Amino acid sequence: MQPQKYEPVTITWAKDHCTGIEIHCMKCAYMEIVGFDGYGDSETIPDLPKSRTYRCPRCGSTEIQTRPRYPQAQGT
Repeated sequence: MQPQKYEPVTITWAKDHCTGIEIHCMKCAYMEIVGFDGYGDSETIPDLPKSRTYRCPRCGSTEIQTRPRYPQAQGT
C-alpha cells in the first residue's frame, strides 16, 4: 500500500479552515499562535521558516517549525 501524499497547507486554505499559524521552537518548545496578516495567499505554512526569519523570543533559536492551527473539535 502506497503512503497517502498530502499537499502543504496554503495561507488561502488555512484562512477558511484554521484559526491561525502555530510557530514552534524546536529547541526550547516555546509555541505561539499568530494570525494570517502579512503572509501571501500562495505561501505554504510548512515552508514559512524557509522564506522568513523567525527567532524564538524565549531562547533566541532559529530552529522553528510552523503548523496550521486547527479549531478544537466540539464534543457531541
